[in-house]
Amino acid sequence: MEVLHKSVNPEALARSLMARREANLLLMQREFPSFYKFFTEEKGSYQAGIQIDPEHGLNLVVNGVQVYQEEPYEQTKKQFENYLQRPTSIRQKYSQGIADFKKEILDHRYAVEMLELSPLKDKPIETYYTDKALGVMIVFGVGLGYHLEMLTEEYDIKNLIIVDADPEVIKVSLYTIDWIKILRNFTKEGRLMTLITGKGAEEISKKVIDFCRSFTNQALFFNVPFYVHIENPIIGQVINTLLEKFSLLSSGWGFFHDEFWSLEQTIENIRQAIPVLTPRKVSKKYPVFIIGSGPSLDDSIPFLKKNMDRALVVSCGSSVSTLKNYGIVPDFHVEIERTKFTYDYLVDALEEGYLAELRIIANNPMHPSVFTLGKEQYMFVKPNDTGALLFDPSLPRLYYANPTVVNGGLALFLSMGFEEIYLFGADMGFKDPERHHSSGHLSLKKGSRFYQPKEGYDRELEGNFGGKVLTNRLLFWAKDSIERLLEMFPQAKVYNLSDGARIEGTIPLRPQRLSLSSKASLKEEVIKEATSLYSDEPLRHIRIGQFLEGLKADMDAFIRGAEELFRDVKDKDQLLTALSKLFVGLSGNERLSTMLRGGFFINESVLVINAYAIEDRGEMEHFVERAKEVFLEYLRACRHMMEELS
Repeated sequence: MEVLHKSVNPEALARSLMARREANLLLMQREFPSFYKFFTEEKGSYQAGIQIDPEHGLNLVVNGVQVYQEEPYEQTKKQFENYLQRPTSIRQKYSQGIADFKKEILDHRYAVEMLELSPLKDKPIETYYTDKALGVMIVFGVGLGYHLEMLTEEYDIKNLIIVDADPEVIKVSLYTIDWIKILRNFTKEGRLMTLITGKGAEEISKKVIDFCRSFTNQALFFNVPFYVHIENPIIGQVINTLLEKFSLLSSGWGFFHDEFWSLEQTIENIRQAIPVLTPRKVSKKYPVFIIGSGPSLDDSIPFLKKNMDRALVVSCGSSVSTLKNYGIVPDFHVEIERTKFTYDYLVDALEEGYLAELRIIANNPMHPSVFTLGKEQYMFVKPNDTGALLFDPSLPRLYYANPTVVNGGLALFLSMGFEEIYLFGADMGFKDPERHHSSGHLSLKKGSRFYQPKEGYDRELEGNFGGKVLTNRLLFWAKDSIERLLEMFPQAKVYNLSDGARIEGTIPLRPQRLSLSSKASLKEEVIKEATSLYSDEPLRHIRIGQFLEGLKADMDAFIRGAEELFRDVKDKDQLLTALSKLFVGLSGNERLSTMLRGGFFINESVLVINAYAIEDRGEMEHFVERAKEVFLEYLRACRHMMEELS
């Protein structure tokens, strides 16, 4: 189609613009119904349209203001040419060397093998040499859309994310560009395109992050080119938020070996008939104290001891060792870390008699030894977990229940139906790197195998009661996870009594200002009702053998597909195309994706980051040729390991 922008007869130009809009919508309705729905049903608050001037041609007008200072097409062309000279991107610094991987983990062994082939194997990487193939690109502002045509013709973009402040502005581009040509480009295997708008920068940022987490190949976010077509305060805020939070996209991937343990341990926990959380909710409303092991917990102990008979006391992970030191036995103890480390910590930190008093609730992949402790044991289903796929979909999955046990405890009791919750020791940081946990934590005990004299930090956060709090990537992720969790439970009131980081969605409250009206006489009834939400009946219908055979068959087919895609790969751009197609195939299989996705990302990251960071083309191609074979060997090793499951 021709570019509709030149100064011509206004009536003729208007007819051409209308004809293009009709053609776009007609073909969208036939070929791209989801985009047709966006362009015809999505409503915004802006007033946007095209103004045609006999001398200067057309212009975009938003809320009564002309957007382009020059003729729109020529202004866009200049902007695009400037971008080609000075492209902008969000780049992640990659500094993981051979020593950072644990060779006892299958996924890491093959990552190390690939790193050994790279001339950059132990060097920090923050420069990437991109050609035409881009894993992800974000475009801010649609305007009249000419730059979208230019970008998709210039680059081979695998994932295109288009962001604008209001859908009414995007709709105007129906008159000016060939949307069908752009959309058809993203029907090719291994490609994806989306439009994102929202009410304000916070909502837009959240939508972008959620889309990236859920639908895209996260290993490709090491370098994200972004193109700003129209600048405004909202777009500026969105970019700043993404710069801050994009690093979280590489958090929590896990690895195949982790999912192998999850499946193996879940099978054992099912066979041991550990009662699982059902969809039922508690009917009695009662306050819950969720207790983490942040440094401020010690200051809350007097209040907890005075009020523990009028609330459910829930210890999360290592906080139980501090409670033990003060003579407090929680009503429930929550754990989420699946390794034997959890068992070892509890046994080292707690006397046998104290342990015997605990009601332990943990997620389905918990190490089975943990369920040998305590007087009662219960489990809940963890989402995005291979073992969880054994359970009926009707059982609740606890989202945002990690990375810390406080996340797990809060998600659990909200899911059980409790709506009045108080957080203690949920600091999400610390003010003194040498006092990074509460006093009873074994990491502060010299001579303990868990001893850690200092905690690392890389950023500051606003304090819950003012001031600043130091934190690190893990705790920043935990804070973000709580904030997202609370959006799912708008009816709940969650009070934060921790002297740590401020958590959006919680109500800051100092312990001395809290006065509970609940009755101590009801507590045992509430405990009884809470435990009645768990049942071993759903476990009787699980078909373990059938699941495992299907998983192995899926993996065999996936490996055959990978071998075919990699056969003719010679350079980094061909590698990116093959990996993008492979990811689409993986994403379409929930069972296999859940088990393999984390390890796939780890090894894919090493492979593609090094390929794009090697400047010399000959060296790059030599690395790609050898490293792709290691990647395939990794997949075969995963399949071989599956034979151990029964």
